[in-house]
Amino acid sequence: MGPANRDKDDKREKHMKTSTTTPPPSRRPPNQPNTTEVPQNMKTRSVTILATIITALVAFTSASDALAQGDTWTATGSLNTGRRWHTASLLPNGTLLVAGGWGNSDNLTSAELYAITAPSYSAQIQQPINADGTSVFNVRRGVVPVKFTLTQGGVATCVLPPATIAVTRTAGGPTGPIDESIYTGPADTGLNFRIDNCQYIYNLSPSALGVGTYRVDININSQVVSSATFQLK
Repeated sequence: MGPANRDKDDKREKHMKTSTTTPPPSRRPPNQPNTTEVPQNMKTRSVTILATIITALVAFTSASDALAQGDTWTATGSLNTGRRWHTASLLPNGTLLVAGGWGNSDNLTSAELYAITAPSYSAQIQQPINADGTSVFNVRRGVVPVKFTLTQGGVATCVLPPATIAVTRTAGGPTGPIDESIYTGPADTGLNFRIDNCQYIYNLSPSALGVGTYRVDININSQVVSSATFQLK
């Protein structure tokens, strides 16, 4: 290679070195690792989700233990604001503090106290037995249909838990004439009400009871939730 060619190659190499783009200096302070910062809201959300999972596991374990001991589930009322993935903390007074979670379309920042105890039951006697206790049935014919509807916390419900009947004779002969129709059908046996058409139903056999005034009680969870009175003549 002649001197002229070597001069051309030297100039070309020098030009290539001069044209090379120098990378911009890093904005990261010296000696700091290249890490990605996690937004604070993501950290908070992760902590909330973890707390919710722990709470759910504790609640599931407690519920499993209760069921294993023979306890049963009982329906309760609803929260004021429907939510899921929330925290739930049992307070010393027996109420439940429900906080946060997810609503219909967004995170919730609200909290509310929830009474774990189910609202009280109350039953209402239905025809043909009069609520004022004036019904008089024939003691020799037909059956006495005992029918109750149910409210829970003052609200009518068709979610009817098991209920039993108790009949007590409270007085002798009736004070008035027979004023109820003859109701035919098989008499029920045992202590349990039947459930039909959102009602408790039990057909009593009047001939097995005899003449007198009777009080019939309906019991739910071993508690009398209503009574009615009728007479047999």
